[in-house]
Amino acid sequence: MINNSLKDYLIQTQQLFGDNLILSNINTDFFIETDGNLKSRILFIKESSADSNLNKEEKIIFSNILKALNLSLNDIFLMSIVKKQKINTFSSFSSKIEPLIIVIFGSYISKDFFKNLYKEANIISTHSLIDMINNLKCKRDAWKNLKPILTMLK
Repeated sequence: MINNSLKDYLIQTQQLFGDNLILSNINTDFFIETDGNLKSRILFIKESSADSNLNKEEKIIFSNILKALNLSLNDIFLMSIVKKQKINTFSSFSSKIEPLIIVIFGSYISKDFFKNLYKEANIISTHSLIDMINNLKCKRDAWKNLKPILTMLK
């Protein structure tokens, strides 16, 4: 019952105000682990798994994605969103990076959030690495989404 009420409310809101949902005064900071080159023009953002076995598989898939794109960790900057409190927060890095390409794995982070923050960047949103581990179709879809990076980098 509550889910239907919420759904009805959101549909009504969409009909009244359109497709853009503006959330003001929401804390958009989150904890991250970083890797790669801070000066890179390519930013990858992924959700981090708490499960160490899945984390190993995620690393393998991510490594394969980089190879397929002819990139290495030195060519990109990687932010992994973590649930536990860490020293690094997104806000501590957001002004230090100027990406031309942002790749978002998963739906945890809104594409619109980054579109407003980095107006000049090409933003590519695709399946999470965990979805790719569990579903071959997601892996194929992700590759279709990521292939344009090859031409953007030329």
